[in-house]
Amino acid sequence: MKLRKAMTYTGAADILSLFIAFTLAVSGRPAFRIASVFCTVGILFCLMAALAVKTAEYEAGRESAKKGRMPEPALTGIYVSIVPVISWILLCISRKYFPGYFLVHKLLNASFIQIYNLMTPALSSSELTNGQLALMGLPALVPGAFFIASYIFINRRRK
Repeated sequence: MKLRKAMTYTGAADILSLFIAFTLAVSGRPAFRIASVFCTVGILFCLMAALAVKTAEYEAGRESAKKGRMPEPALTGIYVSIVPVISWILLCISRKYFPGYFLVHKLLNASFIQIYNLMTPALSSSELTNGQLALMGLPALVPGAFFIASYIFINRRRK
C-alpha cells in the first residue's frame, strides 16, 4: 500500500511536470525554461508535502513504529526516490551500452527535465561528461528529501 501510494504521487508529479515543462519550454527562451524549473520542482514539492500530510495522519492514528520495523515515513521517503535512483544508475550504465536511454531518463524524472536540458543539450548519454552524470544523480534524492523534510515540519507543527 505504501509503495503504491508513493508511486501514485510521484507519477502524478511527473505527469503534471511534463505538461508544464512542454508548455513553458515551447518558446525555447531561457527565461521560460527557468520558470519551468521552478514550476515543475514546485509541483513535486507540493505533492510530496501532500503525501507527508497523509503519512503523518496515518502515523498519528496508530501506535509508534514496532520494534524491528522501519517507520512508515522512512519507508515512504525511500519509496519516492526508488525510481529516480534506479533510473540514474541505468543512465550511468547506458553511456556504454544504450546511449538513447537519456531521453527515457528525462521522462522518468520529469520534474527535473528542464534542469537536464539546461545542463546539456545532448540527446545521448554517451555525450555526457562525468561531471554532468554525477550532477544528474543529485535530483534522484530530491523527492525523498522533500518528503522527509515535509514530514518533519508537519510533525513539529502538530506538537
